[in-house]
Amino acid sequence: MYPQRDLNRLAVAKAGLRLGIAVRRLRAARAAAGVLRPLAWWDRARARWQRLAPFARPAAWGLAILVRRARASGSRSSAPQAGSGRAAPRSS
Repeated sequence: MYPQRDLNRLAVAKAGLRLGIAVRRLRAARAAAGVLRPLAWWDRARARWQRLAPFARPAAWGLAILVRRARASGSRSSAPQAGSGRAAPRSS
């Protein structure tokens, strides 16, 4: 039907096309992985938050109570405390 030489030439051209398609497909997959990496990170962070969310509100209330107590006890003391921002008086 077709001469063998033409069939061989078409087979070589077809192999070249398949190779080019495979290379482009690999490049596209790598590019997609690079683009989706931040989205995957965001998805994992959101999933972790959903697991921790039921405990967040009670923990926040507990932390708020502790901070309020620390501020209240710190305002009663008249002596400067370490880290309060006040400089100690110098003796010469």
